[in-house]
Amino acid sequence: MKKIIFSIAFMFNGNGIYGMETVPTVKVFRHKKFPQITVFQDDIYRRTKNADITVVGESEQIKLKKPGLVASPCVGCMSFSIDNCIMRRNKVFARYFDSYGLDDDSATIIVDGQQFVIKDVDSHTEHIKMDNKLILVREPQLFRASSAESPDLPYMYRKTASRPEIKRYSSTLPTIKYTGYKAIEEMLNDLAICYDTALDYVPYLFDKKFEIKSIAFSQLSRGLGLPAYRGAQVAVQSVVNFITDEKYEGIYDSIELVVGQSEDFDLYKMFLNECAIAKK
Repeated sequence: MKKIIFSIAFMFNGNGIYGMETVPTVKVFRHKKFPQITVFQDDIYRRTKNADITVVGESEQIKLKKPGLVASPCVGCMSFSIDNCIMRRNKVFARYFDSYGLDDDSATIIVDGQQFVIKDVDSHTEHIKMDNKLILVREPQLFRASSAESPDLPYMYRKTASRPEIKRYSSTLPTIKYTGYKAIEEMLNDLAICYDTALDYVPYLFDKKFEIKSIAFSQLSRGLGLPAYRGAQVAVQSVVNFITDEKYEGIYDSIELVVGQSEDFDLYKMFLNECAIAKK
């Protein structure tokens, strides 16, 4: 336990550590069967060359307290970042962040299996000015349910409808709560909606001067309660389904899936290879 406490103290002691942060080596993977799709291990907010349009998660930005950001009414809704600025976690926060279990403005990091609550989220984030068009999409977030609410699996997912469901309601959108396996199932479905909606909508924003029509995705719902491998699976499958649909042929020259950690990079590669086998 002393070792864990010491490591935490080391990571959070002084801003000098953050100032010494280095840009990770960029890794690139492109499958021959899906040449439009590229997986990058890179810092999506500080890239040497950005895509025409970058899509990031609104729920994460709200969690990181982006100034002036008002939550969209439902999952899958999109909006422009007017100031083209984004909140970025520092290196330690990005590595260990996991808001699973917290339903307030605080956040947690998980180190060596131990959970530590971060109350002063602002001190671990920074503003980044992007040089391309920035779109926010309201991605789903999973919370921890009480044992009384979900005795079999302690997951809870609340949503105020998803974008395709808006037409079902007239004025007020009811909040629906799911627990257990149903919570995960609904969250995964809504996460796929986020990718599908963005991919379908963004081409209308392309300028004629763009030589290469490109879009970059951050890891939607990453660190918002969903296991990393499930998020990676949805991201890859959604993009592959889109580009292999004949009615969307030629819409994008490049779709970039940008991840921050090497383990996520490996997951995206694995699922892209699996999709290639399935599409034979």
